[in-house]
Amino acid sequence: MKVLLLLFICIPIIIIGQNSDNNTITYKSPSKDFIDITIQSYKGLPRFGDLYFLRGVTPPVNPKAYKMLIEMKYLKSIYADIDKTKLTKESHYNSDLKTKNSYYSQQHLLQLINKLGAEDFLKKYFCDTSNTIMSCTFTDTNGMRKHIGRWGNSRNQFQQIRSYKTVVKNHLEILQNWSNTFFKDNEETVYFVTQSMVVGKYDFKQNGYWITSMGMGSFMISKFQFVAYSDNEKKLKQQNIFLAIPPSKAKEFKIQNRVPVFMVYKVKVKPKVINKTNIQFSFELNTKVIEIYKDKALTNKIGEINIDNTTFKY
Repeated sequence: MKVLLLLFICIPIIIIGQNSDNNTITYKSPSKDFIDITIQSYKGLPRFGDLYFLRGVTPPVNPKAYKMLIEMKYLKSIYADIDKTKLTKESHYNSDLKTKNSYYSQQHLLQLINKLGAEDFLKKYFCDTSNTIMSCTFTDTNGMRKHIGRWGNSRNQFQQIRSYKTVVKNHLEILQNWSNTFFKDNEETVYFVTQSMVVGKYDFKQNGYWITSMGMGSFMISKFQFVAYSDNEKKLKQQNIFLAIPPSKAKEFKIQNRVPVFMVYKVKVKPKVINKTNIQFSFELNTKVIEIYKDKALTNKIGEINIDNTTFKY
């Protein structure tokens, strides 16, 4: 019994799942060879669009790894052509589609591993000890990942192919299986945050402010991928929207002309393969209520707008 108990204690337990707190979501890695993925969140859901970073205040995140891992899920046709026995040379001319797909998938995989590989993993497969110029340290003084431009992090072709073949053989399937856990049912409910701006002075006649239309956004989705259905949703793209707010509250927030505000939309995101190497993330509104904040950290709420019960104007 003691032996069985000891064996049970020594077995490593790998948790594959998702942890979250007030402003981040962490997707646990399925392997010790890869780091967890952490992205910003709002109310327990992923935060897309405009993110908020303040060194020493906001927790470290790796949104690029998140985006690339999701891309892997939807680049199945590209990865199906990957040559697992040798590195494919770049050629934009005189190459068949399978060769181009293999080259692209190998480069995509290299950059994904650059962002997701654990330190010991990178030292094992990307440390060129024969080159005194190249460093075997993979983060800079700011804690950011250094760029890895070649397999094996080496100019030596034999070392490159050894690194590539071993990684593909032992780790590609793990990453692909991990990627398939994201965007279940091929959609994800998230919060889309964009920066807008107050237009003009306080409107005492209607008791409120005019705010510019939906801001651009950047991470994962932007204004251009918004799929609008109703007339009011279509107006969000190009017309100013009215935020009703009592004069006393307006005075409290000290809102003035051209002051930035941050709009928060709950949306449903759906990936779409535009072509073999391009994934577009379109989105639609999940609710008609828009939250308005004074700060990018989303801690100082000004009010809400229901797009079905407000007015628009150019």
